[in-house]
Amino acid sequence: MLQDLFAGAVLDAKAREELVALSDIEKLALDAPEAIKPHSYLLSKSHISVIAEIKRASPSRGFMATIENPGELARTYEAAGAGAVSVLTESRQFGGSLQDLEQVRSCVTVPVSVSYTHLTLPTIYSV
Repeated sequence: MLQDLFAGAVLDAKAREELVALSDIEKLALDAPEAIKPHSYLLSKSHISVIAEIKRASPSRGFMATIENPGELARTYEAAGAGAVSVLTESRQFGGSLQDLEQVRSCVTVPVSVSYTHLTLPTIYSV
């Protein structure tokens, strides 16, 4: 299972690298707003903070949920008190996408993290 997941992630990374030049991704990264520091959102002495997750499926459980609008779901999580939102972007096994990440990032004010199974330099710059 992990080998299939990793092989798919490698193919996805290569496909993304063919779409956008590394120099363009670097420029976008440099022009992006500063990352939100998660400490104040996740470390509290008065309440438990959770990291809510946008995940449609998993290799071990299969289909889990239809998520038509990840941004709207993330807003719901934030309104319910989530300290951060994690977005699964792998498409083959988890049903996610980079578009999900972009949509969630534009809809919430809490920190947003991304879950990848294979990291490349362009992937790091793109998030």
